[in-house]
Amino acid sequence: MKMLICVLAFATGLEASAQSMTTATFQNLSQTVFAVSCTSCHSSQNGEPPEAKIDLSSFAAVTASNNQVSKHTPFIVPGSPETSRLYFAVQSGDMPATENGSKGKPLEPEQIQAIYDWIKDGALDN
Repeated sequence: MKMLICVLAFATGLEASAQSMTTATFQNLSQTVFAVSCTSCHSSQNGEPPEAKIDLSSFAAVTASNNQVSKHTPFIVPGSPETSRLYFAVQSGDMPATENGSKGKPLEPEQIQAIYDWIKDGALDN
């Protein structure tokens, strides 16, 4: 009986740990996706606007970027990744791009899924 309780407790702990690792939060995206693959082009440098127009360096910058993209294709539509330019750009492989404009190394499927989940969950500042 004690063995069964230990196994169940261990399994529950693993499930909770796995859920926390896959939680799509802006902070997680910022550290594991944007900082690694995006902000070399998509962030302000020395107070200057980003070369690539869209700034992914902070939540405030990301939400401000909504006003700098075509009004026909909003950068982020909270709750609707399919109509968000950010998701389309990474899912289609258009981003990340290299400095000369050619396609760069695509994001990993888990990174693209994290962006999808974050937008689907409301694109919150969390």
